[in-house]
Amino acid sequence: MKKNTKQCKNPECKDDIIDYKSSKRIYCNDSCRNRAGYLKRLVENKEFDLVKKHTKLNYQALEKCIEKSAFEVDFKTLNILGFDINYLTNPKLYKIDNEVTSVYSIKEIQFYYNKTKEIITIIKQ
Repeated sequence: MKKNTKQCKNPECKDDIIDYKSSKRIYCNDSCRNRAGYLKRLVENKEFDLVKKHTKLNYQALEKCIEKSAFEVDFKTLNILGFDINYLTNPKLYKIDNEVTSVYSIKEIQFYYNKTKEIITIIKQ
């Protein structure tokens, strides 16, 4: 009895699978199976990867300000350095100047954003 020819399910490969032991086989080899899984995870984890990438950029921008001893920085200046306020996560609420303020942390750097003055203040450690 002749086996049907199958096509590899890896979107980058699509080679024919001619000789297979099990009818459940969907990839031509292990590297194709691994690559297909990697591509699938890239799509599934896209949001997490974006947050991770922008958190790293935000940290680098804040580090540059600390190196220059600038603890109150205009938001537009930080934006030029690659800072993106849309990717800030897990704020903690503190009372600063009789106002409840969201304080953010990236690694060891803590800061808050004053919306009225459009200034980001880095809290000295």
